[in-house]
Amino acid sequence: MRCQSCGFDNHAGAKFCNECGSPVAPRCASCGTENPGGVKFCSECGTALTEKQKAKSEKTGQRGKRRKGETGKVSLGSSVQGLESKQGLAERRQLTVMFCDLVGSTALSAQLDPEELRKVVRAYQDACAEVIARYEGRIAQYLGDGLLVYFGYPLAHEDDAQRAVRAGLGITAIEVARQQQAKSLELRAVMSLSRLWQQQGKQAEARKLLAEIYGWFTEGLDTADLKEARVLLQELT
Repeated sequence: MRCQSCGFDNHAGAKFCNECGSPVAPRCASCGTENPGGVKFCSECGTALTEKQKAKSEKTGQRGKRRKGETGKVSLGSSVQGLESKQGLAERRQLTVMFCDLVGSTALSAQLDPEELRKVVRAYQDACAEVIARYEGRIAQYLGDGLLVYFGYPLAHEDDAQRAVRAGLGITAIEVARQQQAKSLELRAVMSLSRLWQQQGKQAEARKLLAEIYGWFTEGLDTADLKEARVLLQELT
């Protein structure tokens, strides 16, 4: 039996080397199993039995640990990136929500046919959508003649609340312009009626009716219709 330490050939059945005194049948340091001479690894647990193989195993283990550590590092980085990407899908935001609807739509529905009312509401919604898009808001839902609008989603700004206010004022200006146009037509009709009553001697009634319509206007007083109405009011005094 060859000694694993010095390479000396011993007789069969020898337990220790006759040259160096080392065990010929080495006992595994890990599990305690006795292995036959000449083997390099334990037949029970695979542990290296010679110093040379132990040194190689330690080097291989260190390289494996380094590779494992590097692989683990990449995997950890990928996991972190994946977690960040998933967190990016869900984000907490401050939203400004605005709701607007058409004033007087109930009374208007009693005066117009359904087809005409639909055109009026559609025109109003289109005009509102144009103003909202100007301030980068998002129409979340159409509710009859109303609109539910988000400011801050999907586009976020530091001044989303101010944008909502500006959009609301812009929409209000559209409604005022619509009402003013309707009042202008009403003013012309009232002036014609007031002249008729003036000829019939009903100056007090004519002045009261005309003054009520004329007082509605707070701007644009230099238009031809308002100038004519103001002259007629002076004549009816």
